[in-house]
Amino acid sequence: MDNGPFGSGNRGLEYATLGGESVCAPVSGIVSFAGSVARRNVITIRSSDGRLVSLTNMASIRVRIGEPVLLKERIGKSAVGLHFSVREAGRYIDPARLLAKGMPKCESTRRTGHSYLVPTRRDRD
Repeated sequence: MDNGPFGSGNRGLEYATLGGESVCAPVSGIVSFAGSVARRNVITIRSSDGRLVSLTNMASIRVRIGEPVLLKERIGKSAVGLHFSVREAGRYIDPARLLAKGMPKCESTRRTGHSYLVPTRRDRD
């Protein structure tokens, strides 16, 4: 049974992030959504090529809808575990193909660093 493009199932990558660490924008663009969906904080950025890049399960959000963001700009704090998805022309695509050079890392002022987007064991299998 096909539930369609927005039905049940995982349409992205789950990353093992640490709670409370800085998360940076994976692309430059305009924030098209910043808020709660099903009690999970979500940030969606529309890139210049029209892709919608979403980070779900943020602990906090420091950007607003309509605000421009730059690649590697701090956009919030991570919760434990972070979901990364990309839509192109209204359809989910495999975000791994956009990460040939790896997910960008924020500059950090804390010795402990920041959240790195590293696939969880489930994503590597």
